[in-house]
Amino acid sequence: MDRLDLLEGAPGGVVGLEEDDIYSELELTQDWSPDNLEDGFSLSQVDSARVYASAAIDAIDIIPRPKFAPAGAKRAMRLGVFGKFLLGLSVLANLIAAEELRGGISVAEERRKLAITLSGSNLGNCVVNGNCFSSLPYTNSEVCEFTTDVAGVLSVSSFATEANWDKLTVGGVMYDGTDGPDGVSVAAGDTISWFSDSYVSMAGFEICIGAPCTATTNPSDDGSSGDLYCINGGSVQGVAGMCTCTGCNLGFGGPSCAVCAAGFSGSDCSTAEACVATTTATDVGSDGNFYCVNGGSIGGTAGQCTCTGCDTGFTGESCHSTLHTAADMDTLFNLVSSYSSSWSTSTNTGNNLMANGDSAVLSTVTFKCSDGTCADSERMLYSDDSFGEVRCSSDDATCVIDGEEQRRVIHVSGTGSGKVTIRAITIQNGHAQYSGGGIYASTMAAVDVKLCLFINCQSTSTSSYYGGGAIYASTSGTILNVYGTSFSGSVSGGAGSDIKASSATIIIHATCPVPYSHLVAAQGEALDISGTIDGSAFSYDCSDCTGTSETSDDGSDGNFYCINGGSVKGFAPSCTCTDCDLGFGGPNCAVCAAGYSGDDCTPGGCVATTNAADDGSDGNLYCINGGSIGGSAGSCTCTCTTGWFGPSCDVQNVISLSGGNTGSCAVDGSCFSSLSYTNSESCTFTASIGGELHVTSFETEANFDKLTVGGVVYDGTNGPDGVSINAGETIGWYSDTSATRAGFEICIGAPCTATTNPSDDGSGGDFYCINEGSVQGVAGMCTCTGCNSGYGGPNCAVCAAGYSGSDCSTAEACVATSTATDDGSDGNFYCVNGGSIGGTTGSCTCTACDAGFTGESCHS
Repeated sequence: MDRLDLLEGAPGGVVGLEEDDIYSELELTQDWSPDNLEDGFSLSQVDSARVYASAAIDAIDIIPRPKFAPAGAKRAMRLGVFGKFLLGLSVLANLIAAEELRGGISVAEERRKLAITLSGSNLGNCVVNGNCFSSLPYTNSEVCEFTTDVAGVLSVSSFATEANWDKLTVGGVMYDGTDGPDGVSVAAGDTISWFSDSYVSMAGFEICIGAPCTATTNPSDDGSSGDLYCINGGSVQGVAGMCTCTGCNLGFGGPSCAVCAAGFSGSDCSTAEACVATTTATDVGSDGNFYCVNGGSIGGTAGQCTCTGCDTGFTGESCHSTLHTAADMDTLFNLVSSYSSSWSTSTNTGNNLMANGDSAVLSTVTFKCSDGTCADSERMLYSDDSFGEVRCSSDDATCVIDGEEQRRVIHVSGTGSGKVTIRAITIQNGHAQYSGGGIYASTMAAVDVKLCLFINCQSTSTSSYYGGGAIYASTSGTILNVYGTSFSGSVSGGAGSDIKASSATIIIHATCPVPYSHLVAAQGEALDISGTIDGSAFSYDCSDCTGTSETSDDGSDGNFYCINGGSVKGFAPSCTCTDCDLGFGGPNCAVCAAGYSGDDCTPGGCVATTNAADDGSDGNLYCINGGSIGGSAGSCTCTCTTGWFGPSCDVQNVISLSGGNTGSCAVDGSCFSSLSYTNSESCTFTASIGGELHVTSFETEANFDKLTVGGVVYDGTNGPDGVSINAGETIGWYSDTSATRAGFEICIGAPCTATTNPSDDGSGGDFYCINEGSVQGVAGMCTCTGCNSGYGGPNCAVCAAGYSGSDCSTAEACVATSTATDDGSDGNFYCVNGGSIGGTTGSCTCTACDAGFTGESCHS
């Protein structure tokens, strides 16, 4: 016996009135028949039915359709209270039958739709859904009113509006920014008002009426009372009776995360199915359905769908972004920068050529303000209330934006309704006086940083209020996500050398972005952070190429063989090798690098050029102010003309030399000397700058060979250390005609000091020798000498001439020369009187000398 049969047996009985008689008697004007309800029904009809059958609704939340077929309305029944009750059931049964044609209806759902009423002069994106109301994301100039039909407590699911301008008013209290009315009580009939101005819009809000749902571990908790169990991970949302789980474990879905989500299958829902192309703009690939907006071929699996081969001029994961390219600083600036300052005439606005949502794809070059236009003296790129993507043409971060230790690299102030994505960019040498030398995000900006490298970025203020040498995010509502990004050499005078958050949300993800999200990011060094930073505070690398020893591994599957040393970088199938053994190059270190030749890729002689970027690594070197080229590829040198010094003759001497017999007297930058001086020297050193003298070495014949500074004579081992001189002052040197000594070397300026900080470059006098060595020189001209065996260069960072290998430990075979000063320390050796060269760098020998000669160089 079903419930209708029980009702028929209730007091009052049933008499012979047909359904039409009942409708007539009650003067109902609506046509409730299923045939006329196939296209749906109005809420007023449901409301009328509810008046007649409120008791039935309360008793039966979801009506079992088979038991309440429309036939129940065709039975005779007596009018009166009970007759109206049964008529209500009949009406609802007809409604249900009609809805059966459209997929079914829950009376409880219809009741919930009546919990809030929406009105207003410009609704925009304002909507109501059951016990919830929202505007996601809202538009400009919205004016909406939400009237509550029930009493309850407000539960905020999300809330982000433009602070001070776009406001929700509840009970006379205004809410804006990220301060929503969570936990505020409302009465039935209360009106909640929403207003947005005509300027900036944000993500918006979603709020529900009722007791907020609570996560439990009891499998029987179905949310009806507010307690809900999410079976496979997830977070509970909603209010009692409308609880759901979101963010289920990968592959799971449904209201309680109990079933496989769309696009996933298998007993554990772990099989992500192949993506399917659709024409529905809202298909984002989370369920395997994906829309390539402007052409392109579908690839990937559910949750990681991609489009490749977009129509010409378009790019992005879904081919949705208009493609702009930048190969120089002027173009990049005019694409990205949009800030206009009303108070600073020195600010360059930029043309903001990118529309919101577009992509700027950078060439693999270095972008610098010295080569083009930048926002102002403090910032390179300044984006204001705009959104889109700035990315490298390759995911290996070979596109470089260089602040040249003068400017912040990227400033993002608000992103409107979208977000700014910065992908695969090397951001280096960024400089900020206060915070964020690399990136500064504020004013409710949404920023994603993916696959980037931050190198030597700094903020200089010593106040703990400031900081974030590489990244700084401020103001409530600002959200910055970091994926697969590495940091090195970051410096902050305040707090957080790498990253600082001030009221903003920063999340460092230990995962890789699409299409590499199947990878576990390789964890690097721990970061120095300040503020509340979510996630894992480490550098991460998402390169999916792996070095192997199998010669057939070409990188197509991520496995790659570097033939002559080197480290594997990049993303399959475009793996590359970097840091090949000296002399080798190419994608897999298989060919001779520029400047090297022969079967074993030996260095060729250096060649003078006029290209300032030529540093000698490939044998091409630019001596900026004249000079003679010497050395071989990788170890090129400039012998500067008078008045210039430095590796490329780029620094002018600050001391001039004159005299009747200069002998061994010499000047080098801010230093002057006469080492192993000769007899009868007479030299005058004239300084063009003032400063303190610092003696590197001093030994002359006491009482006879003298240096005169400011009228004071110095000889023996008593040098003028710490003595101050003025610009234009002269220093005299004289040696007699008899004994000589080791001589002297003296510099003007603070002496360099050895440190253990890799970012110390000597500009301030502090200098780091990477592979041991002793620091020499004065501030701005520091060098390392006595590096570990095999290493050389100003900071002992590269292989010295005659050495190679990833650790510079391979001493190369010695090479015969005709230069008498070649002693084999760099592999070049002169056999004075015939003989054959043997040995390796640092241990060269001559054998089979000409008749009558012997010795290591056949000199004896």
